[in-house]
Amino acid sequence: MRVRSLAGRLRADLRLLPVSDSQRSVDLAEPRHLVANSGERIRGTVIRLEETLAFGLRFDFVPDTELAAMRAHARNVMFVIRRDVEAAFSTSVEPVLRSVHLRHAGDLAGDLISTIGRIQQLVLEAEASLPNEAWSASWAGRLLAVAATVLPAERRRAFIEDQCGNLAQAESRREWVGYLLGVLTHMPAIGAATLAAAHRERVRRDSGRRPR
Repeated sequence: MRVRSLAGRLRADLRLLPVSDSQRSVDLAEPRHLVANSGERIRGTVIRLEETLAFGLRFDFVPDTELAAMRAHARNVMFVIRRDVEAAFSTSVEPVLRSVHLRHAGDLAGDLISTIGRIQQLVLEAEASLPNEAWSASWAGRLLAVAATVLPAERRRAFIEDQCGNLAQAESRREWVGYLLGVLTHMPAIGAATLAAAHRERVRRDSGRRPR
């Protein structure tokens, strides 16, 4: 929702600039100063949009082919929007070329809104198809689910289930709390080790496929 709101604001601002800047260049003595001010505001929106999009596209499940493709498209669109905005507000760009970049970035912001809408729909469908988890009803399970985002998506569910099983076997509240805090404290190291192991496994599989 935040991405769509920011993209809508960006599109509205970008659509106004080509006309308003050309008019300002005729009516005002310092159009470059006004363009620079507009550029700072729009750059700020682009930064917030890029950061929000990066966060929103992290899924806690393995996306199917369509969802993965839509996510890749959203990232590519965001990359081009940022490139167009930076080019448009470069000090050396000609006014006509600035308008081209701004118009293109505005069109892509509209594309991003549509893409995110489709991603939202696909995520809701994917989440609805997932089985209910017993651990999702406990605050410890939900806390572990957040911590497990440092792991590869395909390994998170098994990790959470294992830790909830270990917690269920704790013989005292002190042991239960100590174990949970220990897991949470070591999650960065656990995540790094898991990612490294997954990388080694991919390298091993790829080496096995190479023709001899």
